[in-house]
Amino acid sequence: MRGARVEPAEVEGALSEHTGLAQAVVVAGEGSSGQQRPVAHAVPADGRTVPPDELRRSAAGRPPEAVVPSVFRTRAST
Repeated sequence: MRGARVEPAEVEGALSEHTGLAQAVVVAGEGSSGQQRPVAHAVPADGRTVPPDELRRSAAGRPPEAVVPSVFRTRAST
């Protein structure tokens, strides 16, 4: 994705270190230009709200910047 080899587990691991998340999964999504891009699906810990920009900052620098998701989708745990 974005010209870089992506190991979703590496990105998921970086996101999962955020104390506000219960779970994170990263999958390949398709951007408007047809290129694949990483998309993070995150479940906040009980009672937490975690803004996407906070998750992006938290993950930045651990996986290569090119594979830090630009799209974050969150949903409450069930």
